[in-house]
Amino acid sequence: MKRPRLFLSLFIIALSFFLHSGLSLAARPLSLEEALDIALKDNPQVRAVMSELKMSEAQKVQARSAFFPRLDVEEGFIRSDNPVMVFMEKLNQELFSQSDFRIQNLNDPSPRTDWATRLVLTQPIFNRGKEYIGNELSKKAYEITALRQKAVKQYVAFRVESAYLKTLLAIQRRKVMTRAVETARQGYELARNRYLAGTALKSDMLAAEARLMRLKHELATAKAEEKTAMSELNSIMSRPQNEVWELDQGVLLEKGATRPLESWIELAKERRPEVAISDKFVELALLKKKGAKLNFLPSLNLQGDYELHGEDPFSDDGESWSIMAKASFNIFRGLGDKARLVEASADVERARAQRQRVLNETELEVRSAYHANIAAEEALRSAKSEVERAKEALRILRRRYTQGLALMVEVLGAEDALKYAELGLEDARFRQRLSELKLKLFSGTLLTSEERVEEAE
Repeated sequence: MKRPRLFLSLFIIALSFFLHSGLSLAARPLSLEEALDIALKDNPQVRAVMSELKMSEAQKVQARSAFFPRLDVEEGFIRSDNPVMVFMEKLNQELFSQSDFRIQNLNDPSPRTDWATRLVLTQPIFNRGKEYIGNELSKKAYEITALRQKAVKQYVAFRVESAYLKTLLAIQRRKVMTRAVETARQGYELARNRYLAGTALKSDMLAAEARLMRLKHELATAKAEEKTAMSELNSIMSRPQNEVWELDQGVLLEKGATRPLESWIELAKERRPEVAISDKFVELALLKKKGAKLNFLPSLNLQGDYELHGEDPFSDDGESWSIMAKASFNIFRGLGDKARLVEASADVERARAQRQRVLNETELEVRSAYHANIAAEEALRSAKSEVERAKEALRILRRRYTQGLALMVEVLGAEDALKYAELGLEDARFRQRLSELKLKLFSGTLLTSEERVEEAE
């Protein structure tokens, strides 16, 4: 009975070690689409802008409420021996009598208490456009926040895909270094065997061994960079940063649909959230200017009152009602209204200038990304050719070294050339995909999990 318990205890200890050390028994597959879905749900930037959208929706309701009537209940208490107050309280309580006209009672009345309950209904009609402009401004603010949400999601999607690609690059670099270490080990064994056979110098063996040690160090660095890249991806997704994933290696080989430069620029003007936001800011400025003009007009409101008065809180000795209309005309306010109109007009010009700046910067970003993408594709083709040349050169030099027709330093140089060529190829693939990703971001066509729309060819 003791042996099963011992095995169970060891299993529990081992499991606890794995859980507390953050190690994973097996890396779970993580596609790019799944990474996007996780980030667009859990990323703090996305959660923050979603909250801002809820706030903006609530502000729309607040602005719209200005059109509806307002109903208030007011409760007042007063006790006074002021002649005028006492006279009014008796009238309001409908308890005024003939004796109250006596001079003594009018000049020196006894203290009196009045509890007043007042129901006030106010209906705004027109307050120099305040309700209308406020409602329209809240709508524009909501639209701007919605566009900001789209921009944030696209930016987070860009960060996720960039981190995904960066992690794939780190994985590929680690694989290249692993192959380089294995190649260096074979080279070292070849030099060692030739030295032991008396057909090579000891310096050849030592040079091969030194290169093997250097590559092992570079491999350790590549492994560390891979872990850092994986942590960065987890950070963007708001996942535990020590979590390990099995990524889709095919993402580095994907290529998007190509289109002419002018087509990318037109797409950017139509879909880029920043461009749409600049348009909304122009509309916002025009609304404020309209509000400044409406401020010169009069205001009109209706009010209805229903009042109960008594000597105690629960009495209704006196009951009355009234309906009022109040109009106010803006005659002169120290030229402040005119100054606000000038300010609003200047703000319209500023918003239009800002919109033009955004358009110019957007076109420049698209053009730069487009040309960078073309250059990256050319660099990728060159990198592929370089790898093939490096492989063939290494094959020839190894055969010549075995035959005693080449020096070890030439073989080591060829091995280094192949390593750098393979690293350059992985880097070229990464840069090509990243340039394509930037082109989609700057043109507003970077698709998120909520925008599964096929791009127009």
